[in-house]
Amino acid sequence: MPGGQTARIRRALRGVASARSPEPGSSRNARFWRTHCSSSRVPSSPGRPASPGPDYDAVSYRLKSRWTQRLQRTQVFIATRRTIAELGGAGGRLPTLGQETHDLHMGSLYLRRLREHPEEAEAWVGEDVFAPKRRGQKLPDAVLLGPGGEPTLAIEFAGSYGPARVARFHEDCLRRGTPYELW
Repeated sequence: MPGGQTARIRRALRGVASARSPEPGSSRNARFWRTHCSSSRVPSSPGRPASPGPDYDAVSYRLKSRWTQRLQRTQVFIATRRTIAELGGAGGRLPTLGQETHDLHMGSLYLRRLREHPEEAEAWVGEDVFAPKRRGQKLPDAVLLGPGGEPTLAIEFAGSYGPARVARFHEDCLRRGTPYELW
């Protein structure tokens, strides 16, 4: 997250994870039914725009075949607008119906990057923050920004995309010269 907010976010997450009560007014508690993606630990298709396009049918099959588990009830904490104002980012609202699984997986991808590559997590910008810069264009779920503010990596939680949607995402990144990860 730009602005060096990672340490503050880590402290806030540790407070929630350790079952301490978060600061009053900093989060809302909610429960969602969500599905779990059984292979979410491995990118389904790391791509470099300069390379030939992947086998879109094979990538789509892999994306669709990983949804094998039943719905699970999941407790989440959602940052309030007050917390967003303090720490930065976007949010402060419940996800749109049907977006819960997507948002939870994107959150887990950010936390994984924070744990494994904290320097990359500092460059992470979610789609809600990046959206104003991409009017009328395809918008990845997150990007890693370089020192000049240019996207150095596009990150997309591809859910169960069909071959045509995988191809459109690849072609958009190819036009921009931006490497990408599909999860």
